[in-house]
Amino acid sequence: RGFTTSCFAGDRDGCQGGWEYWVFDQMEASPGVPTDSCSPYFAVSDHENTSEVAPECPTTCATAYTRDLDDDLFKTSGVSKYQIIFSPEPSDYELV
Repeated sequence: RGFTTSCFAGDRDGCQGGWEYWVFDQMEASPGVPTDSCSPYFAVSDHENTSEVAPECPTTCATAYTRDLDDDLFKTSGVSKYQIIFSPEPSDYELV
């Protein structure tokens, strides 16, 4: 989630809020998202009461991680088909 906060917020600070579908749209359009081992979440433990600025979008994995960022990317297919249903009816539910 740190990578998406830093890299998928466009020209704004991803720590200042946003919608999850923005991330899903960007994930679909990008080469992918690295694992949390490559790009760890940066927020403090008291994140609900403390706000900080999202760091720059990383271009490499964390120093202790052995893979390159480009080799660590993953992508979930179909993520851009995500939809928000504000008042769901039983027929809107899909059992998986």
